[in-house]
Amino acid sequence: MPRPYQAGERRLAARAAMRSKIIEAARALLADPRAGVFSIDAVAERADVARMTIYYQFESKAKLLEALFDDIAARSDMRRMRRVFEEPDLQRSLSILVDVFCHLWETERSVLRRLTTLAALDPDVDKALKERGKWRHQALSTLFERSPERKNLTDLINVLHAITSFETYATLREVQSRNKVYESVKRAADALVRSY
Repeated sequence: MPRPYQAGERRLAARAAMRSKIIEAARALLADPRAGVFSIDAVAERADVARMTIYYQFESKAKLLEALFDDIAARSDMRRMRRVFEEPDLQRSLSILVDVFCHLWETERSVLRRLTTLAALDPDVDKALKERGKWRHQALSTLFERSPERKNLTDLINVLHAITSFETYATLREVQSRNKVYESVKRAADALVRSY
């Protein structure tokens, strides 16, 4: 007879495996240029599970998207953001932030491109992307709290938020190599900070 805690551990492991399978199916669906809509039904079909299994695991499409974004962040090692706030020099902190986000945009480009396109048509995707975008804005705000003597911080942060966005990265990446884009965004961010 299995001990109760072993049964509980197996159940938790099975649940985690099912969640991973569904998230992987959602990623594959988004990365597939031939795929149509991004819906619970489409993810269920891709994962080969019942639609209710997804609702049981995630409760809603919004929470599935949240889990997908967490997976994207983990894969691109967003834990490196900690270094942004540990670095005492503001210019170097900003350079690290640019590196972290350029790495995210590059490694997840196909999925993020599709999500950005879907956001125009799907309110759930649009809301999820905007929520995650606020995190970058908040990180920039926190970074510049170190410089209370600077003027027009709101304008500076808003423009930095725009130039460090996926949309800016993807546009530049169409015509430049990854390294050139990293350097272009860093130079632009550095020049912008020096001008304020």
